[in-house]
Amino acid sequence: MRSIVSAGVIAIVCAAAMLSAQAPRGEPFGIGTFRYQGRTFVGLVLRAPTEPLQPGGFVVDLAAAAKAANQAPVPTDLLAIIEQYDSGVGNRLRAIARDVAGRLDANRPAYVYDYKAVDALMPFKPSTALYGRANYPSHLFENEQEKWKNLRSTPERPPALPGLWERAAADERQNPYLFLVAPAAFTGDGDAIEIAPKRTDIDYECEQVVVIGKPARHVSISAAKDYIFGYAQTNDVSDRQARMPEDPNIGGDWWVQKSQHSFKPWGPYIVPKEFHDPLNARTRFSLNGRILQDQNISTAIQNVYDYVSYASNVHMLGVGDIIGMGTVGGVGMARTPPVWMKPGDVASCSHDRLGTLTNPVVGERMPTSSASR
Repeated sequence: MRSIVSAGVIAIVCAAAMLSAQAPRGEPFGIGTFRYQGRTFVGLVLRAPTEPLQPGGFVVDLAAAAKAANQAPVPTDLLAIIEQYDSGVGNRLRAIARDVAGRLDANRPAYVYDYKAVDALMPFKPSTALYGRANYPSHLFENEQEKWKNLRSTPERPPALPGLWERAAADERQNPYLFLVAPAAFTGDGDAIEIAPKRTDIDYECEQVVVIGKPARHVSISAAKDYIFGYAQTNDVSDRQARMPEDPNIGGDWWVQKSQHSFKPWGPYIVPKEFHDPLNARTRFSLNGRILQDQNISTAIQNVYDYVSYASNVHMLGVGDIIGMGTVGGVGMARTPPVWMKPGDVASCSHDRLGTLTNPVVGERMPTSSASR
């Protein structure tokens, strides 16, 4: 157990040693996909509250703002914006943010809306999504405390994964563990988390998300930051029943547990890396207003740069791929009695500077008939 406890300390030391987030260049903003009066557009989020669970601010219609400023058109597709961000689009967005921010109090343009007046949609549907498992000591212990109690000796430091995850001599952390999530599971802010009939043990996990900004293959930890576009958040909804009751020797069914319909809301928008420190932010999760998770993400065993490097060693990462960083302690299954999400609940996941992701929980309505059996 000593080696696992030291993992948290090593993670903090490694985080402190990494390059800190770049100092913001100009007016901070987020970027996402929104709907206003039936019209969908890509928009900038300005003056959003920096504290968790405090939605607000303003949303700028990017296309309209670029036209009004006599700028070259900004791509209307969020993935195209991410792909072209470092080749001129980012500078145009910064100019728009700077110009509009100076006119929010007086002469606010017609293409600027109150954040609460628009619908934040899923930023985009990720084609590849990787999520971290047991990446925080506080969750690792609460989730597997019986396992550690029953061990007869201190767990040994795990061996390296040759070609995928090499380790320094003093590195006693566990190896990274990432799993795939099906694209069909994703949804956005305000969309319902739907619980299928007869499923009862539905858990929450509030997590930071890394959004990849350019193709990455065999990227070093020190260079990983260059391949990141920005950050968002997700509720890693989990069916703790999975395939139970079943032969316990079969192992966990992560597809059933993690990739059910609507089980991965994410957003509500993406904050470019220049405006967010991914190594130091507060995460909070509330269910019906009750705070159930509240911790700083600085205690991660592997940080965002570790995960990007490791994932890029397994396969090529593409523009718009996302990586969930794992959750902190406080999940429902570890509570006495357990706290499960159920129809009628409202779940909110939030991090400093990343907005608030809020989703109602409903019971899924089954179709009256089916074309296949």
